[in-house]
Amino acid sequence: MTATQVELVVTLLTAVGALCVAVGTLVWFISDQFKKNRALFWKGLSELHNTIVAKIDDHQKDDNRRFAALQDAVWDLRLHLARRNGSAVSTPPGDGA
Repeated sequence: MTATQVELVVTLLTAVGALCVAVGTLVWFISDQFKKNRALFWKGLSELHNTIVAKIDDHQKDDNRRFAALQDAVWDLRLHLARRNGSAVSTPPGDGA
């Protein structure tokens, strides 16, 4: 091999090496970006899930309070009607008797 051929081979190997390093660095950088985006996405999804679950729990508690108040109102109405009509009243629901 002549000196110019050696220089050409060294130049090509340097260019290929530099290209491989550049591609490797970009792949590593993009991979890290995807990893961060994926983590951010799952964090946001988890927060959304927790918010929805909390809203559903609050809604269920509110429904339970409303149904308990409605049941108490129905019982009070039955008691009032029984007193007015002079009839016997059974034990209220939930008393276990």
